[in-house]
Amino acid sequence: MRFVWKPPPHWSDPTNRRELDAGRASLEFLVAGVVLFIPLVLLTVSLWGLQQAALATDAAARHGVRVFTQHTVLSSAVPGTQRAISDALEAFTIDHDVAVSLRCRPTSGCLDPGSWVEITVVADVPLGAIPLIPAALPVSVPITGVASAQVSDYRGDP
Repeated sequence: MRFVWKPPPHWSDPTNRRELDAGRASLEFLVAGVVLFIPLVLLTVSLWGLQQAALATDAAARHGVRVFTQHTVLSSAVPGTQRAISDALEAFTIDHDVAVSLRCRPTSGCLDPGSWVEITVVADVPLGAIPLIPAALPVSVPITGVASAQVSDYRGDP
């Protein structure tokens, strides 16, 4: 009894090997591209939201402190400051939860000439949850904007 072993034809013929591998590179590229592209898009969208919120909170705090220090009476300074902060946040289309705090030094008179006013705006920015995972909890990141200014001696008349 005699055994003859013959290798498959595609082992010895390089043209047949190419025919068997035809289309695999594009399929591997497509699968790898989708697996890498989706997390990259989610990361980009999350970073875009964080940057937008950082710009918005800084602008809102800056506009708020400018408006506040131009007033001479607290009864008109507070509503004007709130309006300036909300307008700045709307300009950046921020509709997240926002906390605003005001601090004066010295604490005795916020609108006395020479006193310092500091406004802090904190926005909780939700990061994008992965839509394919239903149990993924939405995570939010607090973004803070702070601005301070000194009340001028030459502001408006009381």
